[in-house]
Amino acid sequence: MYKVSKADPTIRRIVDATYPSYRGRRITLRAVTEHRVWDFWDGGSRNYTQFLDLATMRTCSSAALPDDLRQKQGNWFNVPISNGPIPMTPGIAVVLHHISCGKDAGVTIKVHPDNLARLLPTRTQS
Repeated sequence: MYKVSKADPTIRRIVDATYPSYRGRRITLRAVTEHRVWDFWDGGSRNYTQFLDLATMRTCSSAALPDDLRQKQGNWFNVPISNGPIPMTPGIAVVLHHISCGKDAGVTIKVHPDNLARLLPTRTQS
């Protein structure tokens, strides 16, 4: 898991495309090979889930998602969407906005390991 900054142009584009009203600073980037989609309320806590096509920076409708992901979608409110882990697809990011006990707990960007290197900020040497 990497802490990243919204000041990074690519990270900013991802957050603005998925949660344009997000003004927080807590943003993490994770490389994962699978993801379990949960999107329900529990005691004032919730994870909002958006799927983003990294090539176009557009959120994906269920029709644009890969078949294995689209088939596992269910009701977006009050129940887990998937019964098991969903394999991550290169080129698609899962962007989560966490609310914990009614307070903003940040954004997590999950990507396939093949996409991680191009999203990490470059470090310049002085």
